[in-house]
Amino acid sequence: MFDFETSVDEVPPVGNWRSFLRQRLVGNLRDIAHIVHSDHEASAIQFGLIKSGNLSVSIKARIAGKNAHFKVFLDGSTAAKAYVRERDLQRHLRGTGLTPDLIAFSDRGRFLISQSVESFDWDTAVTRFDATDVAWEIGSWQALFDHEMPAKPASGNWYGYLARVWPELPLNAVDGARDALSGIPLCGSGIARCDAALHNFLIDGDGVLLGCDFEEAQLRPVGWDYIMTVMALIQRMPDRAGELVDAFSDGFARHHRGALIMDELNRLACVVACASAQIGRVQEMHHDH
Repeated sequence: MFDFETSVDEVPPVGNWRSFLRQRLVGNLRDIAHIVHSDHEASAIQFGLIKSGNLSVSIKARIAGKNAHFKVFLDGSTAAKAYVRERDLQRHLRGTGLTPDLIAFSDRGRFLISQSVESFDWDTAVTRFDATDVAWEIGSWQALFDHEMPAKPASGNWYGYLARVWPELPLNAVDGARDALSGIPLCGSGIARCDAALHNFLIDGDGVLLGCDFEEAQLRPVGWDYIMTVMALIQRMPDRAGELVDAFSDGFARHHRGALIMDELNRLACVVACASAQIGRVQEMHHDH
């Protein structure tokens, strides 16, 4: 059973990514070249920056038309913990079809090599496949991911849990929230991604959806990622929020295998989304004054 800690400190994004990459990969380039393309030497590797974040740098490696994806973690204790979370989840999910397969990793260099997937961003994908189709696929993915994660029993209810771990969430601003959530029990704890950003899904030209980025993963009540994804969908396309959430819920229900009751889960997500919206309104009021 994974049991990850919450990371609280942050490391600034890396400056010169090429210099940082050379430092991390020194002594490994020959092996890396063989992994990406067995017929070529290290001097043939071409690297390109995909993105740089607070904890890691994502890079594409290319040799003679073959690509691989590198994720290299920064220095510091926070990034070190994030690397372990990412490594362990990628190893656990290898072969499931839920994420690009992990090819190799280095604990010493704190980097991972996985399959490279040519994919669309959210805005492109929703014009090519329609937003409701993408939301349905995300719901299906989430249910299958939850099924793959080891779980353990949990006691209590969602009102008590949220009041304890998210005290700034104004649940009392939503009519009937206390009674509604007090009646929804926790159905166990499992590893959640804890990062519902929609750009953390890769969607290829055939509409196949894969998840990526697990460095924020933590132990949470089963259903946590469902709630966070509902909120992400609402925030991304508020004008189509109802149909997107319905499609997401349908995809999840189609593939869900567990103790969660969909009516309770949707009621829970609705209450949390409404309470979260109250936070935004309060912040806007303070800003206006």
